[in-house]
Amino acid sequence: MKKQLYFLVLLTLPLFSIAQTNVTLKINHKLGNQPFNFSQDATNNQGDPFEVTRLEYYIAEIKLTYDGGMDTTIQDFWILVDPSNVTNASLGSFSITNLESVSFGIGVQSSVNHLDPSSYAANHPLAPKSPSMHWGWSAGYRFVAMEGTAASKSDIFQIHALGDANYQIQTIQTVGKTQGGDLVIELDADYERALENITINAGLVNHGSNGEAATLLDNFKDHVFSEAGSSIGLVERAYNSVSIYPNPVLSGASIQIEDSFNKIIKVKIVDITGKLVLEGKRIEVESESNNLIEGTYMVSIEFADGSFSNKKLLITQ
Repeated sequence: MKKQLYFLVLLTLPLFSIAQTNVTLKINHKLGNQPFNFSQDATNNQGDPFEVTRLEYYIAEIKLTYDGGMDTTIQDFWILVDPSNVTNASLGSFSITNLESVSFGIGVQSSVNHLDPSSYAANHPLAPKSPSMHWGWSAGYRFVAMEGTAASKSDIFQIHALGDANYQIQTIQTVGKTQGGDLVIELDADYERALENITINAGLVNHGSNGEAATLLDNFKDHVFSEAGSSIGLVERAYNSVSIYPNPVLSGASIQIEDSFNKIIKVKIVDITGKLVLEGKRIEVESESNNLIEGTYMVSIEFADGSFSNKKLLITQ
């Protein structure tokens, strides 16, 4: 009898050694430093005032990276984000000890983008919506639909961005937060930055995959999302005050970073996966940049007054 009991205990031990953690993705919707509201005054980095009257977008292919580089992609899961509603999406339960990052795409991946929306249940994110988020079987879904007013508020702007070529994965470094035993991945989404470098004061209408639509999706990948609280108290310095040259730059060559205010204190360079590849004072990073391999990088520049600037850097062969 004792042998049977001992054997039963051995069988059940592994069941308790694998702890499952409920994981939730939370998005704080913002316009600059303020909570997002429709018809709220905002200004992009070109000084163009605007208000948002419609904003919807898809999140797809969420991947969790944890415990020394292990990763799990959430299968058959999409979020249709409407910033007028709180985004708290349950991703499931996973065996995670230490979260390292979360990755996701804005839009719908090409393998699904051209399927029939009517094949989904009515409450599914990819089912037909009103107003529509689907452009047709050939073009697929609108990845982002952003509309509003600009300038005197009599100018209407509309950007409906789509296209398989514009679907991009981004990675946000985060350890998450433990709340009641669950893991919460909390991100800030600043939609003021979605319209960076887009002139929106002349009745802009772009429904497609090029021009302002492509720039909008680039901004969603490079600027909109950050770990919650990571940019609190920081203000972005005027885009034109900082220059990186040459850009693009040949692999093996050094770059130069200039700021008209001459108050740069730190520079970071991360690759397209969000991995930090260079960090230090401006001169140090400039001299070490010749070690970068071909690819696209984001250069984050911090200033003495607490402001910052982000610039894209392209290394070519």
